[in-house]
Amino acid sequence: MVSLEGKEWKTWRSIFNPGFASGHLMSLVSGMVADTLLFINTLADHAANGTIFKLEDAATRLTVDIIGKVVLDMPLNAQTTENKLVKAFRDQVQLLPVPNDINLFRIYNPVTPLKQLINSRIMNTYLDHLLEQRFANRQQEEKAKATKRAKPIIDLALDTYLDESQQKRGSSLPPAFKRSAIDQFKTFLFAGHDTTSSTACFIVHLLGKHPKALEKVMQEHDEVYGSDTSLTAQAISDDPHSLN
Repeated sequence: MVSLEGKEWKTWRSIFNPGFASGHLMSLVSGMVADTLLFINTLADHAANGTIFKLEDAATRLTVDIIGKVVLDMPLNAQTTENKLVKAFRDQVQLLPVPNDINLFRIYNPVTPLKQLINSRIMNTYLDHLLEQRFANRQQEEKAKATKRAKPIIDLALDTYLDESQQKRGSSLPPAFKRSAIDQFKTFLFAGHDTTSSTACFIVHLLGKHPKALEKVMQEHDEVYGSDTSLTAQAISDDPHSLN
């Protein structure tokens, strides 16, 4: 959607709009909390061991896990293991051109295009399979509506597409739709992971430099959730709107 215009942009915007509604995002908070607890445990382990580590890497893995759940309904487990999609994605990011790079070998490395092609195929195949799997399970998902399970963005996009195109439930997804949907999912992963993780790192940096601001944050936390931080995660899951 970043580079689309006119009717095509409007079409894809309407397909993904339901997934980014504030009310829907609130229904996904409990999953975000679970991933954040893993992140907190990672920070606690480093603090206990006195190790120096890259906060950006840990924050990026957290963000990728949350995007995986919110968008794809997939536990990518980037914080604990390696996933084919995540590995290919992270490798692809490392191959992006560096501004003002003067290393001619890195700029004209003949292997780079091949690596990019391989990574692209891995991501496309992974997401294509996932799309087909979700589409094939639509009937079972329809029967499970009574559970009121929070739907990921991939399901809401399929719902909107099926409603607007009047596509029959038993038919297959058009290749053009799959290609465009896969591009959108990769955009969410790329655009979301860096901005969010960088923001998280900058927040930690600023709070460390400004103790009075940190004190106010802790005071607000205690007023809303109490001083026992072990109960905060469950309190947020039970009432996501308390974050506002």
